Amino acid sequence: MNAAAIDATDVLADLRFARDVEALHKLGARVLFQYLVELGQERLLRTDLEIRTRRWARLTSEAIKITG
Repeated sequence: MNAAAIDATDVLADLRFARDVEALHKLGARVLFQYLVELGQERLLRTDLEIRTRRWARLTSEAIKITG
């Protein structure tokens, strides 16, 4: 596979992932929480997920607008 094909594949994968994340988000906070708990347990990442979630949860809409 050439570099252009790999880049196109990555772009498509990113678009699919973004669509899936949006669908998960639409299911609501409880579903997102359960998803993160399951991911944290299966991958032994719960503490890391808790720290990152806490950091992201503190962001304001203004900060997101500024940083993109």
